[in-house]
Amino acid sequence: MYGLININKLKMSSTTTYNTTKFTDGEAARKIWSKDISSGPVVSLDAFNLSCGNVFVKAADITLDDSAKRSTVIKCEPTNTQTWKENVEQIYIITKYGFVMKIGGTMTGMKSRWSSYTCGHHVIERGIML
Repeated sequence: MYGLININKLKMSSTTTYNTTKFTDGEAARKIWSKDISSGPVVSLDAFNLSCGNVFVKAADITLDDSAKRSTVIKCEPTNTQTWKENVEQIYIITKYGFVMKIGGTMTGMKSRWSSYTCGHHVIERGIML
C-alpha cells in the first residue's frame, strides 16, 4: 500500500481561535530540534508520483491541533479512517505545498507510524518530562 500525507493546511487561519499558549510554549523546542529544509533540491509530488506509476494517493492532512485534551500541536486527519488504522506495510510520502519532504516506510500501518512522529513532542524544552 502507498500513502500520502499532505501538510499544506498547517497555516493558522485568521478566522479560527487557537489556544496560542500551546503553540508558543514550543518555541524553544522548535529552535533546538527543527531542521532548515529551505535549501537543496526539491521534487514535486506530481513528477515523482508519475515516475512511480501514480501509486501514491492522499491518505491524510496534517493540521494544527487545538484540542485541550492533547498537548501535541499537530494531528493527522485521515481521508479514510479504516485504511489509516490497518496494520499493514506501507510506503508513504509527506508533502508540503506539492513538494516531497519525506519518503518513508512502515511495517505497522500509518496510525502507528504517525504516533511515532508525535512522540518527539515530549522534550525538556517544552517542560514535558516522561
